[in-house]
Amino acid sequence: MRRLFFPLRGVLVALLALVAGLATVVATPAGALSPPGPPQDAVYGARVALDGEGRGLAVWSQFVAATGVRTIEAAERRRDGTWRAPFRLATSQDRSLDEVKIAMNAAGDAVVTWHRYEPTGRRLQVVTRPANGTFSAPHDLAGPDTGPGLSTVDIDDAGNALVVWGSFGGETMAVHASSRPAGGSWGAPQMLSVPGRWLGAGPVAALGPGGRALVAWTRGDVPYESVVQVAERPAGGAFGPPRSLSPSLVTPGSSAQAPAVALGPDGEGLVMWAGATGVGYSRVVRVAERPPGGNWAAPVEISVPEALVGDGYSPGGPPPPPRPLVAIDPTGSAIALWNRRTDNGGLHTLQVATRPRGGPWSAPEDVLAPPRVSAFWAGLALGASGAATALWWEGERFRSAGRAPGGRLGPAEEATLPSLLQTDMDVDAAGNPVVVFASPAPPRPPSIQAISRPAGGPWGAPVTLSTFEVPSGPEPVRPAACAIPAPARPAAAAPSRPARLTARELLVNRRIAQAALRRVTAIEALLDRGLGAEHVRDGSLCAAAFAGGVRTFGGGSDGAVPAASRLALPEPAAPRRARPGRLAPTARQLLVDQRIAQAALRRATALAARLDAGLTGADVRDGAIGTAELAAGLEIDGAAPSAVPARPAPPSSGGKVRTARRPIRASAAQLLVNRRVAQAALRRVNAVRERFALGLTGADFRPGSIGAEDLAQQLR
Repeated sequence: MRRLFFPLRGVLVALLALVAGLATVVATPAGALSPPGPPQDAVYGARVALDGEGRGLAVWSQFVAATGVRTIEAAERRRDGTWRAPFRLATSQDRSLDEVKIAMNAAGDAVVTWHRYEPTGRRLQVVTRPANGTFSAPHDLAGPDTGPGLSTVDIDDAGNALVVWGSFGGETMAVHASSRPAGGSWGAPQMLSVPGRWLGAGPVAALGPGGRALVAWTRGDVPYESVVQVAERPAGGAFGPPRSLSPSLVTPGSSAQAPAVALGPDGEGLVMWAGATGVGYSRVVRVAERPPGGNWAAPVEISVPEALVGDGYSPGGPPPPPRPLVAIDPTGSAIALWNRRTDNGGLHTLQVATRPRGGPWSAPEDVLAPPRVSAFWAGLALGASGAATALWWEGERFRSAGRAPGGRLGPAEEATLPSLLQTDMDVDAAGNPVVVFASPAPPRPPSIQAISRPAGGPWGAPVTLSTFEVPSGPEPVRPAACAIPAPARPAAAAPSRPARLTARELLVNRRIAQAALRRVTAIEALLDRGLGAEHVRDGSLCAAAFAGGVRTFGGGSDGAVPAASRLALPEPAAPRRARPGRLAPTARQLLVDQRIAQAALRRATALAARLDAGLTGADVRDGAIGTAELAAGLEIDGAAPSAVPARPAPPSSGGKVRTARRPIRASAAQLLVNRRVAQAALRRVNAVRERFALGLTGADFRPGSIGAEDLAQQLR
């Protein structure tokens, strides 16, 4: 599902990534060209995103000490909750690749960004992947001269993507954005902010229906003295100038901090931040709202003082409190979560507030009441159904609490998770959460692990996603078309023997033409009934054969076509044999035989053309295609109905077979002409029959034509 991470983003879901900046499991500084001290294997910066059905993608940075290779790794989650082996998205021998971010919409379209460090600075790179395709080559969004900093990424349900980042050039800082329409290319970066001396928290961004976008950040001329600013893009429009939402600064040393944003299904906007109260360094959580098509209202306070926020991580120090979180579900209801210092010895607790569509915010409630130890690193994920999961680190334990749609959070429960220092979470449409994290796991090498929980069930055991033992390869390639076997060709015509105009010779001609017609009719009847798995060669259907609604992984084999196994094709019973004495070698009889032979040739030619043009799923019986027919290395992870090519009208033979324009004469020459037409029809249909007898392959089907209804139930 679409979600938010640090920096926050998304419409339906909000989520905190629990470390600002990147610190590896082995404390590798972000951007360092080599780990400090003796080289050690390292994994860091894990992120995860899910689609609407629970499939997902985890991404992370990895360093292999033995080879010095740095990579961006990815692992795909199947719909059943299992994970595939990791593959590489990017590789570098001497430059760090980190600060990876990911976004995925409900359909499974994905966008991944990361920073590539170079001696002169760092590049912001991006790759995209359609729901049923493969990742693009990396594209530079910002180069070292712009000094790209913290970034965020989002993608809407239509596949439109947005990347926003801060730049650092000399003494000025600014916010930039680049957009990509569904299926299109990335546009030139656009500066959203006015350059200033201090760009604080953010930027954070959210995409909404119709291409709407909302970006927020904090800006000022003095560190820690800043205001919240936003830039908006209406549906079908362009970003407007920035505007400030928070009040002007009154008390030196106080400012707005840690903004979060959300867009509702009808275009409603929310921006939440921690703001100064004017009394010392006390802070409250404030929210500014904009109704659909309206103007921003004055911010309101939804917390009591002593709200705690933090925008960074101090190595060796205690973890800072996280950003506040806000999300809007599909009904327009909103939920917010933040940290607060209590009067109970200064312990930190979690508070939550909710707001119905068009209504006021509720009074804040403690998620932990009373807190026994401080709770940090809160995360919030909201599914399309409105179900929510909160995640936090309480003392030395990882705890979470669920919320039914429209209900309250709780009760809290524990899960086996050794570290929350690098953790990310997302939920599917039903609210089932998945958490990825970096685990030191001494004395074993560090690893990226995942843990999940079905709605209403317990957390499962962690699953290791990363590996150092076997180097990961590139993403499996999805072929544009399935491998083509050597086609069956019509047999060469045998030398004709001299023909004699006799009743017996007429009978020979007729039997040849009738045999061709019977075989054509048998194959046409087979296609009308629908092909079964027994007519498709095992291991021959590659990813290209399947429609967009069929979720595939891997392209199949290396292009080799599996060996054929001959099938016995049914034929109708032969007609009652005619006796030569019943045929007379007359002109009328020759005309009848000519028409039979020409009909056989036309139908055989049309059948061959139909096969050459490619069969479709309409020629396959519903539920016929199973795992045995899939190419080696190809997986199908569910399918949804989608548009597929309809069964084409039977093609013509490429032009009418010419019929006699003058009266046919009873002659041996005419008999020979009729025989050659009948023999051509028989050879042509025998070549088609041979293709069926050897088993059809993916090359015999139009690309993208086998749909969900053609698959066996276990593959849907």
